[in-house]
This record gives sequence, C-alpha cells and structure tokens, in this order.
Amino acid sequence: MLILALDTTTFCGSVALLENQRLIGEVNLDSPVTFSERLLPVVERRLKFSRCWLEELVVYAVWV
Repeated sequence: MLILALDTTTFCGSVALLENQRLIGEVNLDSPVTFSERLLPVVERRLKFSRCWLEELVVYAVWV
C-alpha cells in the first residue's frame, strides 16, 4: 500500500512517502517561501524520484 503523508501543522512542513509501512522518501520544508507555494511541487518531485504515480496512492494522510 502506497501512502502520501503531508504535515502542514507548522511553517516547516514535511512530505513523506511510505510503501507497506516503510518510509521510502521524506522531504522537510523550511523556507521563506510559503508552504502552500512549495507543497505541490515537492509532492510531485518526491513521487517522481521514488518512481511512483498519483494513481498508485491508496491513502493520503494530512496533518493540518
């Protein structure tokens, strides 16, 4: 099962990708650019780097 997890609870958010409960990639964001401006491009790069596609995601976990 492929899970995309997003943490948006603070200014320094994170994006993680898990497969079968194993972390396969994580990006921590700490930038003067607003988190919302960076979130989708970071998700796209993380998926591409891990050779995964949005269509493969089974669960989206978001902390707000």
